[in-house]
Amino acid sequence: MIVSIHAIDWYVEKQGEGIPLLCIHGLYADMRLMQGALEHGDIQLEGIQRIYIDLIGMGQTKAKEYLTADQLLGELVLLVHELIGNRPFLMAGESYGGYLAMGLMAHFHQQVKGLFLLCAPVIASKVSRNLPEKQIAIYNDDLNSVPKHELTEFLGLSTHLDAKTFRRYKDQVLCGIRSCDMDFTKHLLNHGFSLADESQFANFLQDTAVTFLCGRMDHVVGYQDSYRLYLKLRHAEYFVLDNVGHHLQIEDPRSFNMLFDRFIRKSLKKKL
Repeated sequence: MIVSIHAIDWYVEKQGEGIPLLCIHGLYADMRLMQGALEHGDIQLEGIQRIYIDLIGMGQTKAKEYLTADQLLGELVLLVHELIGNRPFLMAGESYGGYLAMGLMAHFHQQVKGLFLLCAPVIASKVSRNLPEKQIAIYNDDLNSVPKHELTEFLGLSTHLDAKTFRRYKDQVLCGIRSCDMDFTKHLLNHGFSLADESQFANFLQDTAVTFLCGRMDHVVGYQDSYRLYLKLRHAEYFVLDNVGHHLQIEDPRSFNMLFDRFIRKSLKKKL
């Protein structure tokens, strides 16, 4: 469905009934990344209303002008007010979507009862992150059957280089990249990619149950910066998986499913 706010036509899909779970995908992708991670039947989502959005300039939400991260966050705040109002809710964010989710906590920390951060940067500037070297955990010759023109970004980002992982990548990630407004995202990267309140994330998250899930081979956002933030929080959990990188949910879906299911079960036990 289309939700029009402040001259922006947001593309939104809702699935299920119950406690709202706002799902925010990462840069270049679209909502199919989060849907692919969650909507496969292996995670118990009864009693949870999943709200998937396409960020501005990505998927089916078209950008009408260039925005900075703070301007994008401002538009997201208006959208959350429209979709959720004053109800308690959960959030899950992948990569830059997780970064924006932490920014949203400045406005909704009293409503958000659980936050799941998947391979999310806590520092927007890549040169300021603590990053491991690019590594390959799995390589299989069956990848040779994939057309080379489809492999460029996959080879640069993934640590599991095999046809099975590529199929998941194509269905959940590449499909969004192909519809991304690259001029918009390039401008965002080069002109105001960091939130002004980035240094305040620990304050925003202090009273919320937060789950960090990171890949030890994630050379895009790393895992050490998240750990330092985790140590500052009262109600946080931190998991780092060996032999996976930035595409954790498609490289090790079984572990992702188990830990996200755990997040949901713990959230439902709380008084929302």
